This record gives sequence, C-alpha cells and structure tokens, in this order.
Amino acid sequence: MNNITLELKNITKRFGGITALNKVNMSLKKGDIHALVGENGAGKSTLIKILTGVHKNDAGNIILDGSTINLKNPIDARKKGIVAIYQELSLIEELTVGQNIFLGHEPISNEKFGITDRKKLYKKSREYLNRFELEIDPEIPIKKLGMGQKRIIEILKAITIEAKILLLDEPTTGMSKAEIDKFFEIITRFKNKDLTMVYISHHLEQVFKLSDKVTVLRNGEKIKTHKTSEVDKETLVHDMIGENLEDEFPDHHSKVKDEVKLEIKNLKTEEMQEKLSFQLFAGEILGVTGIIGSGKSELGRALIGYSPKQYGEIKIENEQIHINSPVDAKKAGMVYTPEDRKTQGLFLDLKIEENLIIPNINKVLSNLRFISNSLKKQLSLSTAKKLNVKPLDTNMIVKNLSGGNQQKIVFGKWLMSNPKIMILDEPTKGIDIGAKKEVYKLINDLADQGVGIIILSSEFQEIKNLSDRILILRNGQIIKEVKSEDITEKQILSSALGGK
Repeated sequence: MNNITLELKNITKRFGGITALNKVNMSLKKGDIHALVGENGAGKSTLIKILTGVHKNDAGNIILDGSTINLKNPIDARKKGIVAIYQELSLIEELTVGQNIFLGHEPISNEKFGITDRKKLYKKSREYLNRFELEIDPEIPIKKLGMGQKRIIEILKAITIEAKILLLDEPTTGMSKAEIDKFFEIITRFKNKDLTMVYISHHLEQVFKLSDKVTVLRNGEKIKTHKTSEVDKETLVHDMIGENLEDEFPDHHSKVKDEVKLEIKNLKTEEMQEKLSFQLFAGEILGVTGIIGSGKSELGRALIGYSPKQYGEIKIENEQIHINSPVDAKKAGMVYTPEDRKTQGLFLDLKIEENLIIPNINKVLSNLRFISNSLKKQLSLSTAKKLNVKPLDTNMIVKNLSGGNQQKIVFGKWLMSNPKIMILDEPTKGIDIGAKKEVYKLINDLADQGVGIIILSSEFQEIKNLSDRILILRNGQIIKEVKSEDITEKQILSSALGGK
C-alpha cells in the first residue's frame, strides 16, 4: 500500500435530492497517469471539485499518503499538494511566463516591503523550463504562447508549489494536433517524478495513449477500474453508457430534396480570406471542414450576420435576404449554434427555462402582451423533454448542467423557432460519447423534417459519417466538394492539409 499516494473511500455527495456521487472508491498509484472517464453528468466534475476543496463530501474519506485529510477550500487543497488544471486557463495574459509560473509565491528580495527578486524569478523559471527541455523565454508575455505551451506553463506552476496530485480536466481543449503531440511528449516526461496525474478526457484515444489505469463513472457510481493495456474502446464505452455503442452515428436515411434552401454567391466579409459560393438543399446535411485557419468559423459568422457582409448575395428559398445581424438571420429562418456555448450560446447564471424562452419571447406573450408564466413553463418543459435534458428540471441553473445537457439547451432554444436552416459550429465539442449520439440523432431527425443543416466541424469522422455532401476549406477557399460516400477520413485530412 506504500505506493498508493491518494485513496478515496466511499465518497458520496448530494445536491438536494440528487445524488451526484454514491460511495465512490478509487486509488491512485504514485507516478501513474490515471484516467477518469464517463458521460457528462457521470460525476467526474463533482469528484474533482471535492478533491480540490470546492465541494465538501457528505460521506467517505480522502486519504493522502496514508493520512485522512479534510479539505476546507481550494487553498487548503493546494497546500496539501492537490492542484487542478481546468479547460479555462488561470494564467494572466499580460504577465510574463516567469511571473505566471511563480504567481503568488514569487522569490522576494526584500521581506519587509515584499519586493520581488526578478533576477532570481527568471533564473528559477529557466531552470524549470530547461529541466523539461522547453524552449520558452520566461521573460516574454504569456499571451505570445500557443495554447499547448500555456497548458504546460500551468503544469509548471503546479510543480513549483510541489504538487503531488495533478488533476487535468480536458487539457487539450483548443489545441492543434501539433500542440497536442508536444503536450503529450511533455506529460510523459513528468512520469516517474513522483507526480501523480488524473487525466479527464472525452477523447478515448488520448486515454489509451497516456494512461496507466482508467476508472469509469456512470450516474455518480464507480463502474470499474481497468489497466489501460488490458481494456479496449468497446468495453470502456459499454461501461460508460451501460450498453454497446455499435453505431455511434445514426443510419442516415437521406431525404435530400431538389429544393434549394440556401444559396450564397461570392459571399465575403472583412474577416473572410476569399469569396465563397455554394448551395444547401432542403433535408441536406452539408459538412464544412478544414484544419485550424481554414475559414469555416468565419463562414458561419458571415452567414449569421456576426460580421457585416461586404460582398455577395444570400438567398433563402430563392428570396434574396439582407442579413446585417443575427436578428435578421433568425427572422429569415436561419439560426446558429456557436462553437463556444458557455460564452456565446448560453446565459450560464439563468435557469433552463429562461435560456429557452428569451429568444422565443413572442411565443409566451398573452393577448395583452404580458408574459404567460404557465405558457412559459409548458413550452420550456416540453422542449426539455423532447431533448432528453437531465435532470428534467427547468428551474435548474444552466451552469450546473453537464456539457452535453448544456448543448441540448443551445439546440432547444433555436428549435423552438422552427428554423429553415441550422448552422452548427463544432456541435459536439466537449461532450461525451452518449451525448454525442443523442445530438447526432437530433441532427438527423431535423434533416429528415426538411431542415437544411450546415455542420462546421474539425472532426473528420463526424463530417464523414453525418454529412450528405462535404466542402473542404483551405485558406478560406473551397478546395474540394464531394459526396460523403466518395471520400475517406484520410482523404479529407489529406485535402485539408493540401495533399493530392
């Protein structure tokens, strides 16, 4: 048992009548990378918040290096060597790399006046950077680094305070493939340095590449811990959702019609690199993909009026439309779900009901133009039921929902407006396998009802398996247009990268 650095025994946490964690047991071996997987809402975030002192467990014990500990708050957890790195970075962009690494515990040259010893700060920063073969200048502002380098600086911050347990929550969010590869290279160097890591990710290929063990949570309970080398993806998925996921993508019974739903000609805004022209048909799922910088997100924003149109025509159902704002687009029957649902798609501090109703306020006005509370409750509840939102409580504050359920709310508020065209920017970003399957089915059902769908996604498997037709962008241009059955994922990647 002396190689077990952290042990959780019967950890239980309730929020009102909801049990978020139920008697969870878990052991972390010193120096291991231990993956934690499960659907959104499985209890991963709650467990991390208990380990970092954000939440207090209602029952059970946390044992660190053989001693039971009581975590009062995040500062207390850090003092005991437990540090979390979340999707949202905690770095200060205007400060230098070195200042960020030692933020809060800077070397002091004058104890009386608390003056930072800048020379010592940068010397020690270089020592840490050199130890892990990082060619980063500690005196440059953090804002000049790429996302992958910023994540690594977060880890160095933890090491300088002698962290024992490092909790990594979806650490590759926002990284390019090259940055992810470099990040993995650095992560593996931290092994065998008595630093134990918990790695949370929806990307199972990352789990298999990095981790020594993997623990599965489902509905707040621990299902099983596997040695990663002794388990396969199918078994993990079965443990996560309680069933086999033989077909992650639904059968697409294509009902594409000859009717042109959307036509754009020579569309160009100041943030787009090139003019674009294409058509979208009724009932069609049109996949638009490319590598970072290809221009797909800029296209989505142009269509919806986020960036003013400079040139070109937009026609919806053969009628020319002038779109200068998202309000204009919605009136014309075209809606958009953004890539970043938390900052652009939701009011996180408001209820489910309010998030669904605000864009559809006209649907709940009485004859006297007052808001009908009964109609508001009825409409929001029926929408939440259709989307299988969990928990089914429209008074729930949206920030307390899992990522998958938050995404359903983003979909739901626009479905209430009965759109003709939906533009979905990275619709399954940051959600688990089970929630992805539900979102894919929803997209498929909408297309079957005649809605025109545009999916902007960097997930080539998603684009290949969901789309009827695919547009591949590079440097703002459509460099290939092809039916999905006529191309492989490998060929999509090759085209996106500029290969033959």
